[in-house]
Amino acid sequence: MSGSRLERRKKNKASARSTVFRYIAIALIVAGVGVLGYVGLEWFTVYYRQARLQQEYEASAGFGRLVEEDQGVVLTEWEPMRLIIPAIDVDLIVLADVDVYDKDELGNEPWNFGSSDYHHWINSLKPLLDEAPVYYQLSDLPSTESGNVVIAGHRAGRWNFFLDLDLLEPGDEIYLDISGYRFIYHVDHLAEVGKYDWTMFYTTEDPSITLQTCTPKHMPNPPLRLNARGVLYDVEPLPLETPYVN
Repeated sequence: MSGSRLERRKKNKASARSTVFRYIAIALIVAGVGVLGYVGLEWFTVYYRQARLQQEYEASAGFGRLVEEDQGVVLTEWEPMRLIIPAIDVDLIVLADVDVYDKDELGNEPWNFGSSDYHHWINSLKPLLDEAPVYYQLSDLPSTESGNVVIAGHRAGRWNFFLDLDLLEPGDEIYLDISGYRFIYHVDHLAEVGKYDWTMFYTTEDPSITLQTCTPKHMPNPPLRLNARGVLYDVEPLPLETPYVN
């Protein structure tokens, strides 16, 4: 009798442990599905936004406000941009911070902004950078004359727009498609700078582009910035049927 009672107790304990493990397994599965669903939604949001930006870009392509003199091309107003970097498989539509603040009022030198204006600018940039690489209106518009076009992008999580920027090498091509033209830049050099180093905004005598992201990779609140500088090599008319690949 006592033996059968002992066996029943063992069976009850085993059954209880099995039930606990089953609930734990179910909870882990539900949590895993929730995490995957959240990550999937975040990625979908980014790609959906890029699709909408692509439509805006295609609607504007070829109808920009350009001045052409002596075979030069000068952009006089912001138009949607498409950034292509074949070496690291980047093909993205670029946003702009032109609506974030009044450049005519504040100028283009963030190191001279008042504290409130500076923080307003930084906080307004955050949601834009979560959607796409961002062109800074503090920098120059594309031109064959002179000037430095600055575009910044995240490199972490779903915002890994410039994840492999550090893999660029001198001579790699950067395409900037805008207003029916393709500006072709060749990478000149890469440089790491401090978080508050604003030299990337400086106008350059040679027409150039500067791509910026955080560094090192995979680190929360990275202390440095990585700049990839490209120098203009050529400008050519862009066929409207040029495919967009994302």
